[in-house]
Amino acid sequence: MEGNTSKENLKNCRVQGKYAGTVEDIHKGTVFVRLELGVNAIAHSCYDSRTVGKKDKVSFVVTHIDEERNVAVGIITRIIKQNI
Repeated sequence: MEGNTSKENLKNCRVQGKYAGTVEDIHKGTVFVRLELGVNAIAHSCYDSRTVGKKDKVSFVVTHIDEERNVAVGIITRIIKQNI
């Protein structure tokens, strides 16, 4: 069921759109973010000088939508709130 919700929510996601999200996991430099509109996202870079950590609240800009993997791909523009 989870997959369907994401697919529907992905339609609301726009390239160049800015969204808030929470960092779920970090693996080999790739950051996995759960956007507030219910979409899973992957970030390969972060423009904030601080290091992103799990559970951080971040601002995310979508650069590409991967329909096959059902995720939004983009960049973390800044850390809104660090989970310290």
